[in-house]
Amino acid sequence: GVNSYNVSVSGAALADNGIFKQLSKAPAGVDYDFVMLNGGVNDVWRSIALGEVSPAGTTEFDTTTAIGALEHLLSTIKATYPDAEVCYVLNYVCVQAGYPSDAFRNDFAPLARAACEKWGVHYLDLVDNAQFNAEFDASANVHTYDGVHANTEGYVVLTKYIAPWLEEIFA
Repeated sequence: GVNSYNVSVSGAALADNGIFKQLSKAPAGVDYDFVMLNGGVNDVWRSIALGEVSPAGTTEFDTTTAIGALEHLLSTIKATYPDAEVCYVLNYVCVQAGYPSDAFRNDFAPLARAACEKWGVHYLDLVDNAQFNAEFDASANVHTYDGVHANTEGYVVLTKYIAPWLEEIFA
């Protein structure tokens, strides 16, 4: 069987170690096989500075920025759980009124991809996945409750992409 722990909190941001702090809620002493992460939507929503991917060898990160906090999160997880596969889902673009979709797609997503590549983290890119975006309708009451949060039907679609991605990682 599989034991899983969900320590996510709706509304959390990467910056200021918001998501990093959630990891302290994960049970200690567990030899995790894999850690799945998602983050950045709320940072972009709140217009938090994105920052930039740090040079190789950097050990101090500007966690007041979304990317600095993401790097801190990734580097800590990789060091704490060296045998775990670390996976990051680059979220679909939200369509709720007022959400800065272009900033997420054009500014945050490329930096998040670069951070994952730098730290050797598997990532599933739902931003630029044409097949996923043709199938998943982020409009309220289709695959999300509000243009942001997936509903039951949305999770059915997400599972069609996440499950084979994970199977490929663990093959």
